Amino acid sequence: DKTKFIASTYKDGNNFFLGSNNKLIKSVQVDKNIPQIFGNFEIENFFDLKNEIENSRFDYNLIKKLFFFKSGRWDIETKSGILIKLPKYEIKKSLELFIDFYIQNKNKKIKNFDLRQSNQMIIDE
Repeated sequence: DKTKFIASTYKDGNNFFLGSNNKLIKSVQVDKNIPQIFGNFEIENFFDLKNEIENSRFDYNLIKKLFFFKSGRWDIETKSGILIKLPKYEIKKSLELFIDFYIQNKNKKIKNFDLRQSNQMIIDE
């Protein structure tokens, strides 16, 4: 059972890979093909988010950057430059709302989706 690197982060002056085994592995290089995580997060914060993403229709492989905030919520930046501001709770529901909207509005050049308010989306082109 080989550990997969599923994200990278920078802590205390060092680069780390976050493994599928829930461990940080020190690294000298950065892998641009996996999401980079910014912010002072606990490993379980990340895996809670990843679990919500995997239980939604959102494709984890589209993520370029993840930003963790002291309040306990996350923002996602996709490889295509879209910023998704997630609420602290009901992440899966918010991601599903985003996906439904995005599919219907693919041709619009919307770059910011704020889902922090319950059952509401604020968009910014």
